[in-house]
Amino acid sequence: MSHLVAASRNPQGSKGSTTEDAFAETHIGLTNCGNNFMRSFLAAVSLAVFLPLPLLWANEPELKLTGRGGEKATFTVADLKALPRSEFEVKDRDGTIARFSGVEVSQLLGKIGTAQGEKLRGDWLRSFVAVDAADGYRAVFALPEFDAAFTDRRIYLVDSRNGQPLDATHGPFQIVVPDEKRHSRWVRMVTEIHVLNSN
Repeated sequence: MSHLVAASRNPQGSKGSTTEDAFAETHIGLTNCGNNFMRSFLAAVSLAVFLPLPLLWANEPELKLTGRGGEKATFTVADLKALPRSEFEVKDRDGTIARFSGVEVSQLLGKIGTAQGEKLRGDWLRSFVAVDAADGYRAVFALPEFDAAFTDRRIYLVDSRNGQPLDATHGPFQIVVPDEKRHSRWVRMVTEIHVLNSN
């Protein structure tokens, strides 16, 4: 169509016709390029939306634990699912009621030689638990806060919310403390848990 327009303006095939033809071809080429880019972009977005969330992690998520005496343990999502689990509803940061699923942190602490129950006394009462996040955030808990012999409260490490794996801004693991009024210690993107001694 661009050639017909050019010919009607310059029937003798003048330089003006050549310039308009070149402009029209360039415009068509850029349009095709833009269409190809949009098709590729939409295909990528569609793939990201419909992939299961666990597939969006570059590597299988791992949680690292270090005991007070240097004991080491590593847990994957599959490892956590093999432990006794709890499901509970609690008001989330935005005020909505959310259903979380995960394990009590006390279970994990027991795997790295942490004193619990009647053994949690004396020098162990100077110990605390530091929870580290991927973005550098850290929250600290006194060790007795995790122990059923000291308190009825429960502190959880969760990996799902409302039946879905935690997204990249919260997971793969998150600390949830149901009875705390402020959520400052609901550490998101948890990567490591350390048992340390306060000297």
